Amino acid sequence: FITLADVEWAVNGAFAGGGQSIVLTAPTVIGCTPQTVQVTASIYCSNDPSAVWDSETFDITVFPSYDPTLLTFAPNCINLPTLTSACAEYVLTQVSVPAPQPGSNNATWSVSYNGSTCIDETVSYTYTCNGCPVVDVPLAANLPVCDGDVPDWAALEAQIVITDADGTANGFAWFSDAALTNPLTAADYAHSGACAAETFTLYVAVLCTAGNPVPAGTLTLTVFPQPSTVSPAGGCTLQVQDNCGNLLTIEYQQTDGTWSGNVPNPAPAMGETAQWRAYVAGAPDANGDGAPDCMQTGTVMAVCACTPPPPPLGVVTDVAVCAGEANTTAFEATTVAGTYIIWIDAATGLPIADGTTFMPTIPGTYFAQAVLDDNDLCTSTQVPFTLTELPTENADFTYSGTQFCLSDPSALPDITGTSGGTFSASGGLVVNPASGEITFNLAGTFTITYTTPGTCADTETFNISVIDCTTCTPPAPPVLITGLLSICDGNINNAAFVVTTQPNTYVQWFDSNNNPLDTGNTFVPSLPGNYFAQAVETGNDLCVSTQITATFEILPQESAAFTYPATNFCAGNTNPIPIVSGTPGGTFSATNGLTVNAVTGEIDLSSVPAGGSFEVIYTTGGLCAGSDTVAVTITASGINADAGPDINICEGNAAALSGLITSGIAASVNWAATPGSGDFSNATSLSGNFTPLVTGSVNLYLEVTDDCGNTAIDSLMLTVQPQVVISVSGDATIAQGQTTQLIATGASNYTWQTSPTLSCTNCSNPIAAPDETTTYVVSSDDACSEAVSFTVIVTPAGEKLLVPNAFSPNNDGENDVFNVFSSQLLNSFTLYIYNRWGNLVFETNNPAEGWDGTYNGKEQEIGVYVYAIKYSFADGFEQYKKGNITLVR
Repeated sequence: FITLADVEWAVNGAFAGGGQSIVLTAPTVIGCTPQTVQVTASIYCSNDPSAVWDSETFDITVFPSYDPTLLTFAPNCINLPTLTSACAEYVLTQVSVPAPQPGSNNATWSVSYNGSTCIDETVSYTYTCNGCPVVDVPLAANLPVCDGDVPDWAALEAQIVITDADGTANGFAWFSDAALTNPLTAADYAHSGACAAETFTLYVAVLCTAGNPVPAGTLTLTVFPQPSTVSPAGGCTLQVQDNCGNLLTIEYQQTDGTWSGNVPNPAPAMGETAQWRAYVAGAPDANGDGAPDCMQTGTVMAVCACTPPPPPLGVVTDVAVCAGEANTTAFEATTVAGTYIIWIDAATGLPIADGTTFMPTIPGTYFAQAVLDDNDLCTSTQVPFTLTELPTENADFTYSGTQFCLSDPSALPDITGTSGGTFSASGGLVVNPASGEITFNLAGTFTITYTTPGTCADTETFNISVIDCTTCTPPAPPVLITGLLSICDGNINNAAFVVTTQPNTYVQWFDSNNNPLDTGNTFVPSLPGNYFAQAVETGNDLCVSTQITATFEILPQESAAFTYPATNFCAGNTNPIPIVSGTPGGTFSATNGLTVNAVTGEIDLSSVPAGGSFEVIYTTGGLCAGSDTVAVTITASGINADAGPDINICEGNAAALSGLITSGIAASVNWAATPGSGDFSNATSLSGNFTPLVTGSVNLYLEVTDDCGNTAIDSLMLTVQPQVVISVSGDATIAQGQTTQLIATGASNYTWQTSPTLSCTNCSNPIAAPDETTTYVVSSDDACSEAVSFTVIVTPAGEKLLVPNAFSPNNDGENDVFNVFSSQLLNSFTLYIYNRWGNLVFETNNPAEGWDGTYNGKEQEIGVYVYAIKYSFADGFEQYKKGNITLVR
């Protein structure tokens, strides 16, 4: 039982006083890291101070006070300015950070300490942006070019000097007007085609990311034409003439290779030539070779009088060839020394060959002409040569019969063709070669041959039989039972000629040339033509009858060609009747229930009220029947279409169309929409795409028409949802232990992923506190939205790159070199320095190497330069830093 006690207090182990309570003064905490204070309370018994009754120890965290020196403000006249802190526990939240504008700008953040309410500050920074670049030295250039050439824009732009304090320059652009509203095209400085040079004024501007283009000077462009109007003066001169109003400079190449305005030879010989060139004075000579870049060049020839050579002497001047044969005989001519021969087609007047011989292939007249070896323009008169086509002669002849007796008087032929030819006979039969008179000296079957006497001779034959009428009575000829055989073209004959003959005889068959083929009462021919049958007495082959003729013919395939006035018909039209251009008298039929008159082919259009597609077939009725088909379409009275269901798409997409013809047959299809609302990929097809150019509702109309003029229209509603574009802003790089507020805009609601390091997952502006580099993904339930990501790069605490903003390379030992300093060991490092024209003047990969203000050993002028640094620390993550450095002396 304790009746009285004492209390003692200790702070961090040191006695701090006694009593029931104690007032402690928090220590001063410098920097960013909180300080922990350990407080111990010990209770002693009063009657026994050496005995501790109880003891308790607890910690007190003392947070540092707000230190503005830990903040670093980085103004930016292109993107948003940034505020960073050397203290990882500082929480920086944008209060008002508007996009920079030319002139004065203000940016405000709130500053708090992670896990503490001790710091609640608002900081504001004011910075100035100069806006667009200033043109210090504008372009004022004059340039001659040839029509069609493109000026060296880059070289012209390199003459412009600008000051770009805020880095808003974005290259150059060229315009055709001083107001800088019409971008320059090649057509704006194209030559009109006239003879003189033409001058154009072109305007150049610096493009500015913060405003309108800045005028940067003018170019006076003189465009020279490519001459094309020079022509020879003609005659015995090397002069050419300017057909451009004497605006051209004309020069001739001299014998020493130089050029002059005088012709090289005022009195040229026939065929002498000279090189010339013509150009507009002042035309450019880019390569400096003394020849203008745009000029007309050519060769002129003097055409002087000459003494014509004698004409060629014909050796073979007339050639004849039989009709149907190829010519194998050449024309031939000779000519005097110093000349050659050309051959000319009289029908065209054009030369076709040269040389002393020429083989014509087409009947007609040709000319040979002598030409001087050294002057193609000096020619002789022409000599004609002729190739004649001769007709083939006719050797037709007959005798009074085909069977004769040995006792018959001689027989003379009847020549109906060309007379004066030669006769001969087979088998030893005597025939007069000149008259064709036959002396019947032998019995048998013989062939008489007659050949005409001319160049294009013809030959014919005639078959006879001679019998001994004193030893036999000629039998009666065979009787034809089947003497005419006919087959259709393309078929093979299997039928036979059939004859009968008297007892004690047999039948001999001959071809049309009286060559024996076979014996018997039947014979199957294989080739079309006339065949002969003859009765022969059994036991006496020389006792024969006269011949009878049997014929085998091939019949052509009948044509079933027919047409109707049209192939598309409308219900209610007059029934169409066909025109048969082939063999008439056939039979018509049709498919799919269509009624057609079998004899006339008239189509009954009312027989198919629903319409459709059909075939009409026509078949001829002859031995070699043919068949043909005509497809016809019958359109019912009416057509219907379905444009398809309504469509919802997102802005930037195309709508797929799939219209249908629900009844009838469409002859034309057409999609339509409100003008300017979009484009069809194929407005005349049922299927295709429509690419809208607007958002909201668009009516698409499908109109279809059949061949009968019936029209149907259907529509669908296309709803084009605006594209919801989510954007995220915030600090892309923070130090380890820091936080950043991510701000999403563009949608009506948001869902964030990677939530363990976010203060909220369904708000628009969560605070992210990643321990390592993290990619956050935000999406929305809004239609036509896509998730976007934002990566926050976390750098190790304390890693910082320090870049001075000025140096003075004047060899005074102070700030003579521009160096970059790092608080930690760098893993990679590249430094680039550019002058105000964008030219690279210094580059290094060594962090310890600095720029001494020279380029190629030459001191650079005082002014502002731009640096760009690509670097990484131990984590290997590449970072970028850029800014301005001022060189002073």
